This record gives sequence, C-alpha cells and structure tokens, in this order.
Amino acid sequence: MELLVEQFLEYHRTVLQHSKHTVENYQRDVRIFTQFLQKKQNTHDINKIQTSHITNFVTYLSATLHYQSKSILRACSAVRSFLNYLRKQKILHEDVVVTFPSVARPKTLPHPITQSQAIALIEKPNIETPLGIRDRAFLELMYASGLRVSELIGIKISDIAWDEQMVRVHGKGDKTRIVPFSRQAQVWLIKYAQDVRPAWKPQTNILFVSHQKKPLSRQSIWYRIKHYATLAGIKKVSPHTLRHSFATHLLEGGADLRSLQEMLGHASLSTTQIYTEVSKSQLQKSYEKFHPRAKRKD
Repeated sequence: MELLVEQFLEYHRTVLQHSKHTVENYQRDVRIFTQFLQKKQNTHDINKIQTSHITNFVTYLSATLHYQSKSILRACSAVRSFLNYLRKQKILHEDVVVTFPSVARPKTLPHPITQSQAIALIEKPNIETPLGIRDRAFLELMYASGLRVSELIGIKISDIAWDEQMVRVHGKGDKTRIVPFSRQAQVWLIKYAQDVRPAWKPQTNILFVSHQKKPLSRQSIWYRIKHYATLAGIKKVSPHTLRHSFATHLLEGGADLRSLQEMLGHASLSTTQIYTEVSKSQLQKSYEKFHPRAKRKD
C-alpha cells in the first residue's frame, strides 16, 4: 500500500499543487490509515476494504490515539480523498462501497485577544535589533491583514504594493486575494525591507527571511509569537490568534461580513459568520462584568 500512498501524495503535489502543509497532513493521516488496515485489521489488499474497517479506524483514532472530533474529521477527509483517487485510477474496484460514519463537528469559537493585548504583543520585539525590526514587521502585517501563517511565509517582495498598502496573498487552494494593511504595518515593512533584509543578502525573493538568509518557517513564526506573548503576559496565544483577533476587532469596529470574508479568504460566508458569535460572546461578558444589574438575583 506504500506505493499507492506515494502516488496519491505525488498527485496532490504536482497535479493539484496543494500546499506543503496540506500534503503533510494527507501523508500523516493516510499512512496511519493504511498501517491500521495492515496491522490491526490484517487487510493488505485495498479492494478488501469494508465499511467496518472505516468504523473501526474512527474508533481507533478516538480511543487509542485520543484524537478530538476536529482531527478525526480531518483524517476521514484525507482517507476519503485517498479512496476517491484510487477509484479514479481504476485501482479501487467500482463495486467497493465504503461509507464513512458521521462524526460530530464541534462548534468551537475562536479565542481572540483584546485590542490592547494585540498591541502589547506587537510592540514587544526589540526594535533596536534587526531581528526585532523583522518581527515587528511581520506581527504588524499579520494583525493588520488577518493572514494565515502559511500565507505570511509565502509572501514575495513583489507581492507588496508599498504605496497602496496592499498585499497579494496566496491562500488555500492556491487562491489569490488582495488584502489591505495598515499605515503602521507599512512603516515597519518598509523599515525591514530597506534597512534589515538587504544586509542579510538572502538568495530568495521571499519577503520574510532569517539572518541565515533562509525563508522563515511556520515553526519559527510560532516560536517568535509565543515568545512575545509570554513577554506580554498573554496566555494561550498561537499564530492563528492574531487572525481571529483581526476578524473580531474589525466586526466590533463596524466592518461588514462580506468585506471580512474577502479579506480572510473564506470560500463561504458561513465560515466568516462564526466571528459574529465571538463578538456576541464578548458583548455578553462585558455586560455581565460592568452592568450594575447584570448579576442581580431576584
């Protein structure tokens, strides 16, 4: 089955041109599935697969690997994509019908930080150093434009419209969108691009690089944000926190959902609407905390 998995992954890399992150997720989940079939179900022929194998796989993910609902849904999606690929390639017989069990999709609200916390986080880098200037620039841009980390690390110098304060973003599914950024972000981006990046002499057109001349990785961004969050005394912060905060703060400021959808790169408006729930939740918390009659007991 290993060869089939490799062919499947190569198809997503070269034909569908999915991101490295997406391919890595598929690779992990599909290999867990094929190993489960062979070691736990004693099934070495993909055409011997049955619905019971999928059901047992879901149980295995939950009970043995302790996957949460969101991770189980992701794994099932990867396996479904794998089986569909095999069917298209005439490897999986047409008469093999596999049904995936329903998995409850958790309704989890994003956890944004407050506007003052966001500013405190962004201002933590030591701007007396080249690394601090670079970090200030990417933090300003992430919060100003609501970028995913995968989008941030893929930005090229040519993607920035410096005077117009716009950035071309290559999002999920290789979809491109244009997103505005703030005056503050513009100031720090220019300072980084003019004063810091040229001194490192990187051999790449990727905007954000390390002093070792290499493009910044997802792990590097994650580490830097966690570091500055700790300095700012903010708990439970991830790179996606700035994206959640960007969306929530824009809605609180009066932005409409359609505009926010475009800026976030959501395919469906329903995905963007979750941020209205965040705003309602924060509104309720503020009311309960500050209104003199909110906690009145009859």
